[in-house]
Amino acid sequence: MSSPKFKSLRTTAFAPASIGNVGVGFDILGLAIDGVGDTVELTTLPDSNAIMISFDNHGQTSPSAIPVDPKKNTAGAALLTMQEDLHLPFGFNVKMRKGIPLGSGMGGSAASAVAAVVAAAKIVRTTKLTRKHLFSYALEGERIASGAAHPDNVAPSLYGGLTLSSPLFARQVKMVPLPRGLFCALVHPDVRVETKLARQILRPDINMQSFVHQSALVAGFVLGCSNADFDLIGESLRDLVIEPQRQHLIPAFENVKRAAYSVHGCLGFSISGSGPSVFALTRSRPVAEKIAHEISTQFRLAGVTSQAYISRLPARGARLVPNWRTPAKVNK
Repeated sequence: MSSPKFKSLRTTAFAPASIGNVGVGFDILGLAIDGVGDTVELTTLPDSNAIMISFDNHGQTSPSAIPVDPKKNTAGAALLTMQEDLHLPFGFNVKMRKGIPLGSGMGGSAASAVAAVVAAAKIVRTTKLTRKHLFSYALEGERIASGAAHPDNVAPSLYGGLTLSSPLFARQVKMVPLPRGLFCALVHPDVRVETKLARQILRPDINMQSFVHQSALVAGFVLGCSNADFDLIGESLRDLVIEPQRQHLIPAFENVKRAAYSVHGCLGFSISGSGPSVFALTRSRPVAEKIAHEISTQFRLAGVTSQAYISRLPARGARLVPNWRTPAKVNK
């Protein structure tokens, strides 16, 4: 008797880049960004224990710094957690397309994990699988990248918009309303900063005055966003604690910061995640483009090339997209 045919299923998902911390809210705020992200294509395999990872970067050299061992890869670790939790009877062939530069502070590790679980959810097709479950699985991928399950990139990459998340919320994600007409200029200098290193240099404690001031800024920023109070957003988007400790990781940081604020209409500026990318918020696309140009000019004067991304806010979260390759075949 011949063995039953295994029908291989294929699906693809895209997860956007994100700004962890959003300057003011270390480890709790996250902001999704349009125009750049990671794509993961999954094809099911008959072996329930198999997860095979490879890359397809538009014919470019595969990101050799990213491990293909699923236990050490963010997408693979997220899928392993999902596989074990749901007792899935099949494995995955994982084809990754990295759109987010490595070590950029743009949430690349989170985006890969999020795209993987969103694609897998389409294949699993169970009503019991909620976004909260996907969030939990993707966090395990982020744990591989940074040593801890920090939610500030996973949450916006999955949900979109501006998110508030913390282990104190039992892995829940709260959406912070964003006013219409807000834009983000994000600029990535071609310098790599490892998240683990960027965390190791941080002091383990802060003084009471800094704590009070930064707490007030977080509250003001969230309130400003919720009430469409652009003046309060601008007054509150300041990082008194983390930025001073990490700014030396970014070339010509002081010049870059001054260039951003020199543009009329810049609401606020800070480091994206652990850096080296930086971002600014404003109320119009032309101003955002001018800010990005001024920042890029300062990086160029420092001998560093860069890429700029302009995003209307709020940006969408992870979603399914058409497969970029030929349809899957039936395997015997």
